Amino acid sequence: MMTQDPDQLVELTIFEHEFIAQLLVDRLRESAIKADVFALAGEQLGLLSASTAPHAGAQVRVRAADREIAERVLAEFNEEAAQAHADAEADGE
Repeated sequence: MMTQDPDQLVELTIFEHEFIAQLLVDRLRESAIKADVFALAGEQLGLLSASTAPHAGAQVRVRAADREIAERVLAEFNEEAAQAHADAEADGE
């Protein structure tokens, strides 16, 4: 059985917009996790749509060794985004 190289970059998540992916990368780096954004072809070509989102956008990759901690940071990031969205909607009522 072959084990995964701990330094190999693995996909953590994909966002529709590179800007949001970069915000997560910044948060990961604050937690001492090396992360990078890889823009996928659909966004680069302006072809991103609801039907292509799973195959286009901005992919965030982290080292395989950091994936478990990075997933926790991602969960916190998503919770904060959901709360900010809910707060914004409540303010708009």
